Amino acid sequence: MAKIFGRYFLVALTSILGLALPLSAISSTSDLLTIATAVTKENKSPIGRLKELWSSRRLKKPPKGGFCIISPAENKLNDLEVWDTHPIIIWGDSEVTRVKVSRVDNTEDLLPWDHAITDQEQLQKWVRYGTQNNQKPDPEQGLKPGHRYILKFSYKAGSSVEESEIRFDVIDKSERRSIDEQLNNIKKQQPDQAFQERSLVFANNELWTDFLREIFTANGLSPDLQREIEEYRKEIIANECYS
Repeated sequence: MAKIFGRYFLVALTSILGLALPLSAISSTSDLLTIATAVTKENKSPIGRLKELWSSRRLKKPPKGGFCIISPAENKLNDLEVWDTHPIIIWGDSEVTRVKVSRVDNTEDLLPWDHAITDQEQLQKWVRYGTQNNQKPDPEQGLKPGHRYILKFSYKAGSSVEESEIRFDVIDKSERRSIDEQLNNIKKQQPDQAFQERSLVFANNELWTDFLREIFTANGLSPDLQREIEEYRKEIIANECYS
């Protein structure tokens, strides 16, 4: 009788969890633990999934001390590639005074972007190319697909100002086509769902700079999700360079 009751209890519990399984599929509490684990994974919050994806891409320990660049971010091949023509620039616990972006071949149609970091940008530790204080970027003034750029930081180091630079590529039109198609399929989704799916598109394509832009510029979402994202931004800034 106890065994029969136990099996029916397990079936009832799986029903509560929202699983439709035959009685023959459940024979022990170990089966229930397996089922519960699966349900837990299925019910993870969007930000939980995104945290796992971001953590899994780190192949080497970040530097301890010194100047740390969080974005642009490398992929597994150590390439710095971005989709957005107004990429997000994120740094660690340093006081950045200026950022400058110029094209490697020095034939840029526009003058290099030479930007003095504002108090707001210093406080949040990020800025987007071609913008100031989180303003909406001008689509006509973005970087050119298929070209390589130099990003140079000027930052305070004690009583002096030092510089650090990296190079990154804006993916070309042929590479962009697949990404654009995936993003176009998301446009009609509700804001919370669209945020998650856009982030997953960039993560699945190892475009981590664009993944971070989704995290740091997300706005207008449900209160709980927005709050969770804002806390995660703080975690990234605090931990990415010094964990």
